[in-house]
Amino acid sequence: MATSNKTEMLAKLPVRADEDPFVVAIGGFYRRWFNLVDDLQPMLDTVATLKGTEDEDWVPAWSAVAARYEKDAESALKRGDRETARNGFIQAKTYYSLARFPAPYHSGSPICPPTMSKIKAESYNKYLDCFRRATELREGSHEVVRVARDGFALLQASKRGSLINIASIMAHRGLRQLAAYSATKGAITALTRGLAVEYAPYNIRVNALCPGFVETALTARALKNPGIQKALIDSTPLRRFGLPEEIAKAALFLASDEASYVTGAELAVDGGMSAGL
Repeated sequence: MATSNKTEMLAKLPVRADEDPFVVAIGGFYRRWFNLVDDLQPMLDTVATLKGTEDEDWVPAWSAVAARYEKDAESALKRGDRETARNGFIQAKTYYSLARFPAPYHSGSPICPPTMSKIKAESYNKYLDCFRRATELREGSHEVVRVARDGFALLQASKRGSLINIASIMAHRGLRQLAAYSATKGAITALTRGLAVEYAPYNIRVNALCPGFVETALTARALKNPGIQKALIDSTPLRRFGLPEEIAKAALFLASDEASYVTGAELAVDGGMSAGL
């Protein structure tokens, strides 16, 4: 699928802080997906033809966009272009994500039924499948390092081990469409407290770092959006983003003897974001 100039299109969007699904705007409903799609044109075209947010209208509209990207990804895979195929599956995953979003809407808030409709469940399964296929096409090996258990013997032998888990301020905050992310980060902080108590008899300290929004290659795409950038800055008391080296220095402190009496703690390195309302 051809790609239009995303930066130019973003600059032309209106600014509206509401949840109207019939308008693509900076700060609006679709802000959640701006940094996930390469091309905004399919989103704009689909919104222009939406008849409603009921599943019968909503799910097929977004699934059709996703299916086109999925088809392109399959074609790229057949000709051996893994990178293009992976990106195609990522784009398809994103639009299937839109298709599975709760509906209908009342007063700007999604009302989620107790069970998914059949067509929404189908789009959700396709979302998971595209996510899986994109992951399988990632360059490099897939490794899981079980430090807490597999590395325990080494930590114990050191007589003064320090284990640092990386969580996030999202462990204590909630944002729409990030429930699963917040839950996993909350699990990390809970694990940190449990291991701190469990490993204390062996003089092994366990702490967690909770970074806020940091300037990295991963966040660069989102920061190109003036509306997103302003919203994040406004919610950070220090009025700037963090730097990778500031996270590294916080980790160095927790690993050092300067923190020899610190265990089971969560250190927020977020410019005060988690302290605000």
